[in-house]
Amino acid sequence: MEAAQHQTQNPGHSFGGLRFYSNLIMVPSILKPLTILFFIFLFQQLSGGYVVIFYAIQVFQITGGNFEKDFDEYDTLVIMGLIRCVLFLNSLTYATYIR
Repeated sequence: MEAAQHQTQNPGHSFGGLRFYSNLIMVPSILKPLTILFFIFLFQQLSGGYVVIFYAIQVFQITGGNFEKDFDEYDTLVIMGLIRCVLFLNSLTYATYIR
């Protein structure tokens, strides 16, 4: 009972306290990878790749392209998705097995 009262009086020293997590993040072995990931995600969002995917159908319709009679802009979008999936699996393989 006394330990529970002590923990509620000092929430910063508990395992789930905000101070615990802020001190945990400031450790260089955690802060450096988090910073790198933050900038990778930031550049990924600002590069416009998701905008291209979102508007791909309209771009294919506007440009016209030389689509065959059984191949339209929707099929092209599926091909783009498959290419992205293959490249993701390729990156995953490299990240997992090559060190």
